[in-house]
Amino acid sequence: MNHQIKGRLGDARAAFAELLANDYGVMPDTAKPILEKGLEETAIGVDYVTGILKGFSAENGTLAYNMKEMDLKSLVKEVTDKFAAKVREKKLAFEVNLADGDFKINGDEVQLGEAIGNMINNSIAYTQSGSIHIWLTKKGNKALIAVQDTGVGISDEDKPKLWKSGGHGKDSIKVNVNSTGYGLSFVKGVVEAHKGRVWAESDGPGKGSSFYVEVPLKVV
Repeated sequence: MNHQIKGRLGDARAAFAELLANDYGVMPDTAKPILEKGLEETAIGVDYVTGILKGFSAENGTLAYNMKEMDLKSLVKEVTDKFAAKVREKKLAFEVNLADGDFKINGDEVQLGEAIGNMINNSIAYTQSGSIHIWLTKKGNKALIAVQDTGVGISDEDKPKLWKSGGHGKDSIKVNVNSTGYGLSFVKGVVEAHKGRVWAESDGPGKGSSFYVEVPLKVV
C-alpha cells in the first residue's frame, strides 16, 4: 500500500512541476503560489512515505547494502556539514568533535550516512533551544558516534519505543508533527547490519537526550 501511495504522490509532484514549467501553457500568476504549495506538499509526502518504507526494510532485514572499506570520520564530517545550516536556522549551538586517528570500517556509506543524518535530524526536530553536540571517538576496537542535545528528553516509559517502527513518544508528536516514527528504527536496522549497536540515554523529560551508535573498526 505504501508503495502505491508513494507512486501516486510522485505522479502528483511531477504534474505540479510540469504546470509550473508551463509545459501545458503559461500559468496565470495567481495560480503559481497554489502550484508551488502543491509541489512542496507532495514532495514532503514522498519523503514521508519513503522514510516509512526504508525504516521498515531496515528493521526487517530486507534493505540492500553495498559493504566496502570506508572512512567513517570523513562520512561523519560530511553529514554534519550538511546539517549545519539547519541547526543555525533554529539558532542552536552546534559543536562537532572528531577524534584523531584512523576510523576505517567495513560499511555502506550511503545507508550509514542516512542513519547518522536521521539521528542528527531527530535531535534538531526535538530541540527548541540550547545545543547539539556530536562526537566521534574510539572505544577499544570500536567507533562510537554520540549525538547529544538539550531537547525534550525521553521518559522511561518512552525509551523502549524509540528504536521500533512507529516509535513515537507519548508527547513527541506535539513537538514534531512531521515525524514518521520510523527514523530511529532505520538507524537501528542499519547499525545492526554493520554488526553494531544503538542506545539512548536521558535523565527524563525536558533534560535532553544522547543517542549512541557503536560499530566495529576494521582490523588492520
